[in-house]
Amino acid sequence: MFRLIGHIEPAKGINLLLACAAAAFCFGVFASFELMPLALAGVFALLATFNPILIEQAFTFYVDGRASAWLTIIIVALLDMALRADADPLVATITGLASAAALNIKFTATAFALLLLLGGAIIIYTRVSRKQFWQAAAIIGAATIIALLFIGWDPYVTNTLDHGSPFYPRYGRDSIQMISPDVVPADFIEGNNLVHLYRAVFGVSADPYRGRSSRMKLPFTVQPGEWDQFDVADQRVGALGPLFGGALLVSLLTAGIVLALGGRRSSLVMIVLGIAGVSLATVLINPEAWLVRYTPQLWLVPILVAMAPFVAPRHVAAKVAAVLTCAVILADVAFVGVASLRAQLKNSREVRAELVRLLAAKQPVPIYFEDMTDSSVERLREAGVSFQALASEPIDGGELYSSDTIAVMR
Repeated sequence: MFRLIGHIEPAKGINLLLACAAAAFCFGVFASFELMPLALAGVFALLATFNPILIEQAFTFYVDGRASAWLTIIIVALLDMALRADADPLVATITGLASAAALNIKFTATAFALLLLLGGAIIIYTRVSRKQFWQAAAIIGAATIIALLFIGWDPYVTNTLDHGSPFYPRYGRDSIQMISPDVVPADFIEGNNLVHLYRAVFGVSADPYRGRSSRMKLPFTVQPGEWDQFDVADQRVGALGPLFGGALLVSLLTAGIVLALGGRRSSLVMIVLGIAGVSLATVLINPEAWLVRYTPQLWLVPILVAMAPFVAPRHVAAKVAAVLTCAVILADVAFVGVASLRAQLKNSREVRAELVRLLAAKQPVPIYFEDMTDSSVERLREAGVSFQALASEPIDGGELYSSDTIAVMR
């Protein structure tokens, strides 16, 4: 995108372009459900795609939001293939391409994509004809092999040869701890991962680290201070929004009503719930599942459950609960969207003001790049700032300007 446009900031548009493509694909699938109203299909498509992780990272170069879009396409494509009476080669091709992209954007997405494909394959195998299943499997399998062995030669094959694991540096020889204890909430350093995930989902939206602990709250409530928490792209607690825990509870109610009304006898309902279960399973296998930007597919679980009543008739009570689930999710994502946009506008004003100040300073300006050096250098060049990069962080007490983009010696 940067090579095409020639400017660094518009290159972030790849996030929104991919989100819109994923939303369009989801809408096409959901609108094909006979009992799904067209307007509701549009709502489900937007909610499934524009999750808080993607929203919080829309104006950054983080890749978790893009990974979530690819995983969303894979999950919804698997749902479509499982619900069909036949296998659509086009959907299988889209699944293969999305898998190839997911496998090469982040290695956590690699594990998720492979497990989703395995779980989805088992469900599809029991639904469509064996011949049609193998046709789809051949397309997806070929794309996966190409993604891992050719597109992903570096790092997957090279990591295996050099370090004994395709998932180095997390595993293999000379592996390292990917998440420093300094950035983990104090009550998450030890203990059960499921408990950590529970606290991260139902806790007060915050970014506790360096000795601070998470705080719990009642579901469906918004605590003072949560409005100001969505100004970071890697929030640790409550990153899916202050109401997401409540949405999960309502979705459980929806699932209970669907099953109580005879959903077990509907293969279509069980397929939707099965895909939701596979998505949840990929979350739970991650030892750092509590850091939900690593497991963005968790967002899809209540949405998939809410869709279950709309693939089978005579589930009016369940549909009411499903609409309520959607309402809570919509309120949640609206809260995160407005809060995140407000914070991004503030950050953008600060960066622009800093660039103006640097341009007016004596050139070249000494700058210490804390992170994201390539994008920061390009941003300074576009602003016309002449600079001298410092090799290490200044220790003379000078104040550092910090943002998501640059750190500057004042």
